[in-house]
Amino acid sequence: MVILGYVISGPDNDSYMYEGVDGVPACRGCSLVTDSSWLNLGFVLRLRTFDLSFTYDGACIASDRFMKAVAGLPGLDARPLPSVAGFNLLTASQVVRFDSERRHTRFEDQCDICGRFTAVAGATPAFLLPGEEVPWGFSRSDVAFGSVKGPGRAYAQHPLLIASTGAATRLSETNVDPLDIKAIQV
Repeated sequence: MVILGYVISGPDNDSYMYEGVDGVPACRGCSLVTDSSWLNLGFVLRLRTFDLSFTYDGACIASDRFMKAVAGLPGLDARPLPSVAGFNLLTASQVVRFDSERRHTRFEDQCDICGRFTAVAGATPAFLLPGEEVPWGFSRSDVAFGSVKGPGRAYAQHPLLIASTGAATRLSETNVDPLDIKAIQV
């Protein structure tokens, strides 16, 4: 068995990045967020006990402790949360191609305006396209998963956060908690 890399995930943090906020960059047709690096300056993080977690509406939040554990590894962009000291909005800049066909990922309800699908399901176990390699550090899948929860309510689909084998080893040797680390196999 050959392991290409690892999918890194964390729990929900009982928070919303986009709910009830004006100015969220989102499609006017389906309400999917169009810029995952957009930051709600008044964001309230309800559960601050997790080093890596996700809001109910799809934003990835990382603690400074997580960022210290991965310091020097390429592929992550962190924007400090002005209203929550010690936490960051996290996005990955390197991209790997997800194998939606082999994984039988479901794409439903295509938006007439932006062309994206408002429901994308079937992320795990993760499959990458044949020949795809996970770059050193961190990357994200080219497919984002999740669904719009209601009309007129901004929601971000989120890609898989993927770590190279070396980056995952470094994470597993730290006290960053809790993380779910699942192998991507050939």
